[in-house]
Amino acid sequence: MGCNLSYQQAKFIPVIFHGLRNFDSHVICQAIGKYEDKGSIKCIPQNFEKYISFSLGSLRFIDSVGFMASSLENLTENLKCNDGYDKFKHFFSEFGDPEVANLLLRKGVFPYNYVTDESVFEETQLPPKCEFYSELKKRAHKRRGLRARVSSV
Repeated sequence: MGCNLSYQQAKFIPVIFHGLRNFDSHVICQAIGKYEDKGSIKCIPQNFEKYISFSLGSLRFIDSVGFMASSLENLTENLKCNDGYDKFKHFFSEFGDPEVANLLLRKGVFPYNYVTDESVFEETQLPPKCEFYSELKKRAHKRRGLRARVSSV
């Protein structure tokens, strides 16, 4: 009974990103600087460029890679193994159409190098396949998956 007496409600709202320590944290920290007047900014750095966690007011930004060290693609595939779709009951309650839900439960293809500014989001058709080349991985996306993913969008 004594353990319930020391229970305390968390005084923060977790904002969870997968891979926050890398690129996402830089973009968010740049934007967060504009809202300093909303509360103090607190940071737990891993080093000068990477942050384990940072907070603004009651929002605490954390990186889920710290406790789920795999890609989101692998984590999702692991849950789906052996007809594990029952693990997604809340997801399917929001996205009842199985075709739409299955599109959202797989890794997509995004032309990161093609997107150089926000005007690209005004375009009404997909860029050519050559724009899906990944500078990061120094290779084109796998053709097998690209055709299926692009045609189903």
